[in-house]
Amino acid sequence: THRREQLAWGRDLLLGRSDIRRLSCGAVPAEERITVFGGDHVQQHTVLLVEDDLPSQELVQAQLAARPDLRLLTASNGREGIAMAIAHEPSVILMDNQMPALTGRQAFRLLSQHERTADIPVIAISASAQLQEGTGEEQIAWFRCVAKPFRRNDLLQAIDEAIHRS
Repeated sequence: THRREQLAWGRDLLLGRSDIRRLSCGAVPAEERITVFGGDHVQQHTVLLVEDDLPSQELVQAQLAARPDLRLLTASNGREGIAMAIAHEPSVILMDNQMPALTGRQAFRLLSQHERTADIPVIAISASAQLQEGTGEEQIAWFRCVAKPFRRNDLLQAIDEAIHRS
């Protein structure tokens, strides 16, 4: 009998070999591609990066590449980030603060008010010293703040803590 090998994606979708061929031929945008792994089932957690700076996006992508348990989605501004967070319900969100279309602070406030995204931990990643500033209504309850440039272990540790919290 021919046994069709299935590969897991996220929580809900199983893919067969023909689907993998379609994905590897570029039929799906790069930010929507999945990490493929062998016969052992590894639970994957989706990480949404909301960052407008391409070199910063590439740095995060490189740092997460060695982790088959993490699937990275990327949004280039706060509005895209909110839409992707609602659509994909990631395990954790990495959020830059200084972005066009919506700042990280504005996006965080909107995410915290939406029923599908209110409980998702958001890690602030920014070179800005203003991340932790603010009083009263301006204060943001980030899950963690990781300052750029960040060391690999700092970012991965923050992601792991956020995942294990939820």
